[in-house]
Amino acid sequence: MKQFSSIITAAFVLSWLAIGCGTGIKIDTNKLEQSFQSAPPAAKTEANKAVTAIKSGNFSAAVTSLKNVISAGGLTEEQKDGISTALSGMQMVAAKDQSKYSLEVYTSLSDLMGLVEGKQAVTK
Repeated sequence: MKQFSSIITAAFVLSWLAIGCGTGIKIDTNKLEQSFQSAPPAAKTEANKAVTAIKSGNFSAAVTSLKNVISAGGLTEEQKDGISTALSGMQMVAAKDQSKYSLEVYTSLSDLMGLVEGKQAVTK
């Protein structure tokens, strides 16, 4: 019985460590992808580039593509929501894994969140 208890404890500890390693945060890009399905070709292309970059962890490239989409204007509420959802997830990942993502990336994500909400960027 004591051995069984030790095995359960070891399994629990190992699973806890596995979950704790990495960010453990999945960025929801579904809303972003779906909201741009019927968008004009240029916006759809940039949104798809952003999704690909997000999924590969290349937040700098995602920021560039999302900035292009936002700057073009004419976003629907559904598109704004999709962008905001993806940006929020990216911010959580960047904050949790500071060794991988620079302060500049995190600040750019915050600026984009503001732009989606119609505010001016804080940084240049």
